[in-house]
Amino acid sequence: MRLIDKVHDQGLEQLDDRDLLAILLTTGRDQARCRQIADLLLDDFGGLTGVWKLAHDGIPSLGEARSMRLAAAFEVGIRCLERRNRRELIRCSADIVAMLGPRLARCMHEQVWLLALDSRNGVIARRRVAEGGIHGCAVLASDVLRVAIAVGASSFVLVHNHPGGDATPSKQDLRLTERLSEAAACVGVPLVDHVIIAGDEHRSLLDLGVIEVPLSEQTPAVACPVSHAVE
Repeated sequence: MRLIDKVHDQGLEQLDDRDLLAILLTTGRDQARCRQIADLLLDDFGGLTGVWKLAHDGIPSLGEARSMRLAAAFEVGIRCLERRNRRELIRCSADIVAMLGPRLARCMHEQVWLLALDSRNGVIARRRVAEGGIHGCAVLASDVLRVAIAVGASSFVLVHNHPGGDATPSKQDLRLTERLSEAAACVGVPLVDHVIIAGDEHRSLLDLGVIEVPLSEQTPAVACPVSHAVE
């Protein structure tokens, strides 16, 4: 049965992973071939989640056009999740994870993001400030603060992922947090949390007591109880 007929008869939600991938890959005249390619992708990368993890960097064996189309489809899905979960105010680390978890939880490369907050803990901007490999990435306190100041943040949150699946802060994470917190305090734009996301888990360095926000700068975000599971 042609893919378009299956969609009309069953609806997209009833299609299996192979047929959904084939729809993204096909130009209309090569459906049988695209089903074979979809099978190979699912087998080689361990299912749809594995394909998603690799799609961001492109899959050369697909060719540029198909690879880009697949990456764009996953990006649309990620943005829909982010906007569904977007919360105007950051009250606790769970709010931070709801905002950036869909993008970072399964990312194969380490990325560092900044959430810029206004005086009421409303998110005014989100910016990726660094990207590296599976073993980490280099980021300087000055790089982060430059972005926070440029977007007019009153305070900010740092968020990054651990592609290895363990959200436990590393020595490098703790060192960066300490240096960044000190530098941010000097310029009057405090770091109010640093959240690490790894798969379905997260750790907040504020919740762990690594970051101490002065009483004069405390907001509802520093007092809210949290869990350590991605929503």
